[in-house]
Amino acid sequence: MNTAACIVVRRPDLERLLETVRSIAPQVDTVVVVVDAGSDMLAAARALRGIALVVAVPRGTGAGAAANHGVRLLVEHGAEVVVRLDPDHVAPADMVAELVRRFEDPRVAVAAGVLGPVGAAGPVTAGRHGGPRGVDACATSGSALRTDVWREIGGWDEELATDHLEFDLCLRVRQSGYVVLQDPGVVVGRPARRAAASAPIHDLVALADRAHDSVWFARKHRGVPLSVRVAGRSRPGTAAAIAVQVVRAALGSHDNARGRTHAPARTHAHDHVPVHGRAATVAALLRGALAGAAVRRSPERSAASAPLTVFRHDRSRSAA
Repeated sequence: MNTAACIVVRRPDLERLLETVRSIAPQVDTVVVVVDAGSDMLAAARALRGIALVVAVPRGTGAGAAANHGVRLLVEHGAEVVVRLDPDHVAPADMVAELVRRFEDPRVAVAAGVLGPVGAAGPVTAGRHGGPRGVDACATSGSALRTDVWREIGGWDEELATDHLEFDLCLRVRQSGYVVLQDPGVVVGRPARRAAASAPIHDLVALADRAHDSVWFARKHRGVPLSVRVAGRSRPGTAAAIAVQVVRAALGSHDNARGRTHAPARTHAHDHVPVHGRAATVAALLRGALAGAAVRRSPERSAASAPLTVFRHDRSRSAA
């Protein structure tokens, strides 16, 4: 079976990205790294020379659209199974073989491992943490997807920028009659996060994206019972949750760097959050929510062609 890996990167940490690619490259036929054109894609291409194909997508392309670009290219090269991996996660040895083995059951469309500390990523031991089981949804990183099912369901939702991608895809997989299988014996290494160094504008963009995705996900799947939907809230519930975030942001108790809300401690959060920062956070939340409410089309467009810039390299060179 022809296997491939797709890694989507917005602002690459080249050291960790190289470690990620080296962990997965020996296990698959092809690796594609999809890089936002607004980042240092040439540096990524140089770092990954001989190991992966680096594909540039337009600046600001959402994660769903970027993944579809990468998978479309891999399908053109004959990929039957595509493994997704986050750019700072480490694949254990034999991960791909173990996940692909699950497709012997034709009902299985997605096979996934679990995320754990980077030290836990090692050679797969079947049954080490219990056997594989059907689940409602799984993390995108460390999951393998059959490309025939990817085509059938229309790929990842290109209207979703960051959040709910895995929930949306797994829901549509199950609605099409397939199974999402998770194997706790496959542990994908997830390193401890470094201190955030992104600029405030990136935080606000991410915040708007999350609000947009929450609203669109609730609208898109409004006819699906909540017990089946896996994640997210009803439309009224989503609106209420965003309203609470807006109020907290206006009072200065919104952590816009992480996109979480929390109650102030003994001191008042608004005492040390500048007014202009609160206004920008409120504006980002409202802008994202209104954009999600304005979507008027079904966004799955994986069959459509799109221009790609590909940095091709000879993969025969050693990945070590």
